[in-house]
Amino acid sequence: MFNHILAIAVLLILMSILTLFQCLRSVYYRRFGHSFLNLLLTAAFMGVGGGLLALTANLYTYKNLTSETVIGTLETEFVESQTYALKFIPANSVDPLTGKDATETDKHWVVYGDEWQIDARVIKWDPRLTAALGWTPLYRLERLSGRYRDVMDENSKTRSVYDLREVGGIEIAPLLVRFSKWLPWIDTQYGSATYVPMADKAVYELRMSYSGLLARPANDTAKEALGNWQ
Repeated sequence: MFNHILAIAVLLILMSILTLFQCLRSVYYRRFGHSFLNLLLTAAFMGVGGGLLALTANLYTYKNLTSETVIGTLETEFVESQTYALKFIPANSVDPLTGKDATETDKHWVVYGDEWQIDARVIKWDPRLTAALGWTPLYRLERLSGRYRDVMDENSKTRSVYDLREVGGIEIAPLLVRFSKWLPWIDTQYGSATYVPMADKAVYELRMSYSGLLARPANDTAKEALGNWQ
C-alpha cells in the first residue's frame, strides 16, 4: 500500500516542478496572469505531494498485518522481587546481507511488576479498498509496561512504561481521528494489548492477529508460568 501513496506523492511533486517551470516561462514572456495561476498550482501540488510524503514516512513505522504475524520473542529474567530484565528480539532481527543475528535491534528493559504488558495500534481499511488494492491492515507497537497483579501494588509501587513507537514523518493517528468523517476508506482503528506473567528464563512469542495481540509460551518455563497464573 505504501507504494501507491508514494507514487501519488512523487507524481504531484513532478507536476509542481512542471507548473513552476511554466510559471517562470510566463514571467519571462510577461504573462503575469498565467504566472500567478501556475504559481498557485505549484504551491498546491508541492503542498499536497510533500504532505503525502510525510504521511508515507509515518506509515512506514507501521507493519502490514497478515492472518497472524510473528512480531518477535520476549525473554524475561528475574532480577529481584517484582523486578525483571526483559529482552525483545524482533522477528526480522537477521541481517539480510550477512545472514547473522542483528543483535543491535534487540531491545532491553527493566520492568517492575508481576506481568509484562505490550500495547499496539491497529488501522483497518475499508473492505472494498482491501479487495481493490490488496491493502492489508497495519499495526504498530506502542508501549511496553510492567503490571502488578495486586491493584494495591499497582497504585503504590514503582511503575515502568517504555515507548515502542518508531518516529517518522507526520503522525497519522491523530489525523485519522480528527478527519474520520472525510476518510471513508478507513474502516476503523483501535488499540490492542496483551499481558502475561513474568518468570525467570521465560520466553514468549509475540504475535499479531486480526483478533489482536497474542503472547504464546515458547519454552517450558513460560508454559509453567501460565499454568500457575492466578
